[in-house]
Amino acid sequence: MKKKSNILAMLAGLLVLSFALMGCGGDDSNPTNGDTTAPVLSAGSVSVFEGTTAMLIFTSDEAGTYYYVVLASGDPAPAAATVKAQGTAVAKGTNYATASQNPIYVTGLTAGSTYKAYIVVEDESGNLSAVLTIDGVNPEIPYIDTRAELTAGSAVNVARIDTTASVTFNGAWNLTSTLTAADFTVTADGTIDTVTVNSGTVTIVVTFAENGTSVKTYTVRINSDSDTIKGSAEVTITQAGEGDPANDVLYVGNLGSPEANTGTLALALAWLKDKAVSDTAYTITLLSTTESLPSWTLGGSTSGSAANGKTGVTITLKGKDEIRTLQLTGTGSLFTVDSGVTLSLGENINLKGVNSNVNPLVRVKSGGTLELKDGAKISNNEGSNAGGGVYVDGGTFTMEGGEISENRATYDRSSTGGGVRVGSGTFTMKGGKISRNMGCIGGGVYVYGGTFTMEDGEISGNTAVASGYIYGGGVSVYGGTFTMKGGEISGNTVFSDYSYGGGVSVYGSGTFTMEGGTVYGSDGGAKANKLQGDGGLKRGVSLYKDSTATAEYGDNSAIITGTQSSALYTDYTLTGR
Repeated sequence: MKKKSNILAMLAGLLVLSFALMGCGGDDSNPTNGDTTAPVLSAGSVSVFEGTTAMLIFTSDEAGTYYYVVLASGDPAPAAATVKAQGTAVAKGTNYATASQNPIYVTGLTAGSTYKAYIVVEDESGNLSAVLTIDGVNPEIPYIDTRAELTAGSAVNVARIDTTASVTFNGAWNLTSTLTAADFTVTADGTIDTVTVNSGTVTIVVTFAENGTSVKTYTVRINSDSDTIKGSAEVTITQAGEGDPANDVLYVGNLGSPEANTGTLALALAWLKDKAVSDTAYTITLLSTTESLPSWTLGGSTSGSAANGKTGVTITLKGKDEIRTLQLTGTGSLFTVDSGVTLSLGENINLKGVNSNVNPLVRVKSGGTLELKDGAKISNNEGSNAGGGVYVDGGTFTMEGGEISENRATYDRSSTGGGVRVGSGTFTMKGGKISRNMGCIGGGVYVYGGTFTMEDGEISGNTAVASGYIYGGGVSVYGGTFTMKGGEISGNTVFSDYSYGGGVSVYGSGTFTMEGGTVYGSDGGAKANKLQGDGGLKRGVSLYKDSTATAEYGDNSAIITGTQSSALYTDYTLTGR
């Protein structure tokens, strides 16, 4: 029995020793190094970046390991052990903590939501801090500036007679709202008319009044820092001055020139379409060396014509200081002069046509008047049976000087009047030269009807060429009347197997009366008119008249009435009575 009691006493001692040993270690809340103080956290703050990122900052008085979780602001606050456990959270993480200030970068947040951050630190002895709560982790929706940030386009020069201009601002591709006139201002008496937003540009149309004699400047500015636009760009519009403030003198050409008040003749004519006044003369002076121009109608009742519906309007075209060329673009007549308008071509103007046009370069209709003066030229056009240079189509054409040259009416065999064709109306030649033109019939002039009076000037070096019966190297009169009072017809040629009237040919119902001037025949030396071609007949070096036409001419001593029933032709030089 005594032995059994000793064994029980020994087991009891071991049990006491075991409990004692357990009390010496193994319990996390009782560190063996004696540190039982948990870290203290403070100074919690947050910096929220745009979008989904924030930076948390806290201070710990001990080093260790930090744990954090970010929860929606409406969720219950977690215990320290829950934070350390790193369960479900919007964002969470752990890392080394210093005994100082510590940053934590948090990602994965949602802009526009609100959160709270919870942080604990466990020191090396296993002491876990209380939870530090950081409120206001509220990432904002990123601000995207959708306003148009514009830069200025190029400066604009406009004519004195212009009343609108378009300016451009660049850089509107980020525009999400509509711009209006209220987003822009214009100085002086200008008005913002329309604002058009395109890809990469904003175009603004500005209206203003016609200008007087001095240059005027308008400045279009954006209204900076509005709800729809930002910046401070501006574009300048310079409206030319000079010229006559009564608008009867228009300078056309490079708007960089101080005297230019419209950029192109087309603009000037468009202005006349709207602004011309009856019984008023307008002078248009060209400054550019060459300007291309499509067909234009002057006068008449066509809605698109210049000075339409007006009467007594005179439009004078001239070039400044040197030859200025108006080049026809496309086909058609460069100018159709209709009723109510006189087109006067003055010094230094060259109207230039195109090949295969099938239209005269200038057409003069009933009630319209064309004047050609010294220094003006009508050239390089190919027409057909309506003439190459000028077609008098019921109107009045007075040639006081200048030159009609190097035109052709050779489109087909019916093409007539290389230089001038008189269909009806009146053509009076007082000076100038019709030369080096070519037609199938009537190399220089073809008279189909109406009247042609030659008082002075020269018809020379023209050619009528085609196969078959060809008439009139200089002048061909098929109908109407040709009265020659002065000037000369020389050096013209009919080139065909049947050539008639090197200088003048009168046939059909035509009438030729020679009262003065000279038509050179084969005895005219270098000025002789000619009949050329292989085979066939050659009749009338200076004059040919057939049996149905009428011709009166003389040699200063007698008048021969050419009413004979048979063909009459002369080869010698004829002079007026």
